Parts: sequence; structure tokens; C-alpha cells
Amino acid sequence: MLNNQVSELIGRESCFSAQDELDSLMRKPLILVVDDDSDFRQIVTHVLSRGGYDVVTAADGLEGLSLFDAQEPDLVVLDGHLPDLDGFEVCRRLRATALGAKVPILLCTVRSALTTVSAGLDAGATGYVLKPFEMEELLEKVSEALKASQKSA
Repeated sequence: MLNNQVSELIGRESCFSAQDELDSLMRKPLILVVDDDSDFRQIVTHVLSRGGYDVVTAADGLEGLSLFDAQEPDLVVLDGHLPDLDGFEVCRRLRATALGAKVPILLCTVRSALTTVSAGLDAGATGYVLKPFEMEELLEKVSEALKASQKSA
């Protein structure tokens, strides 16, 4: 009798774990977009959603850090120039966490100076996109960064 119950529980657990694995494979990647420009957030959200991603947005660095903890996104698109904490500091704070150390971070900035790009990479950004950019370029960079992070996982 006890063996039957144990076998039944094991069967249920393996069924749940298989379903969980299937759900994780079917889940769309979640992208966190952190930018103080509401029009930019709206456009990027639309493009990424049409590209097959789920998107959450934050208007500043502190909100971005909070949403990162709450939502555990697969990738972050981060403005380099934010009103409260700049993108470099947000990037450093994310990289200091266990999850943040693994998640790709794409820094978006209008500043095209090599020192700005270098500072972003030094802060822990995976890559960068210089504003203004074509939305196809953003989709390509997001896709490449997600693929690279899955290979290293």
C-alpha cells in the first residue's frame, strides 16, 4: 500500500517537473526596459512585444532595480542617462547581485563618445546600442545577447 502511494507521488512529481520544464521552454523571454523617456519606453515595448518578448518598464533607476528584483527578467535594456541613478550605477548594482551577474544588460545612450561606451562596459554592460538606432538593430542585439547568455548558462 505504502509503495503504491510513493510510486504515485513520484509519478506526479516527474509529471510536474516535466510540465515545469515545458512551461519554461514555452515562456517568452522577459525584457526589462529602463528609460526616463516615456515615448521611447512605449516604442521599445511595442517593438519587443512584436518581436516575441514580454516586456516590463521602469521610468528611473530605482524603479528598475525594484522591478528587476520582483520580475527577474532575462535581459535589461538600460538607458545610460537616468534622473536618479545613472545607468552605469544601476548596472553596477545589478551586477553585484547573484541574478544580476548572469543577466545580459544592453546600455542605450545618446552619447557616442568612446569613453561613454567604455564606461558602460566597465560597469558591467554586456553590450550597447547608440541612440538613435533602428529598432531592427535593437531586436538583433537582444536576440544575440539572450543566445549568448543561454550558451553560458
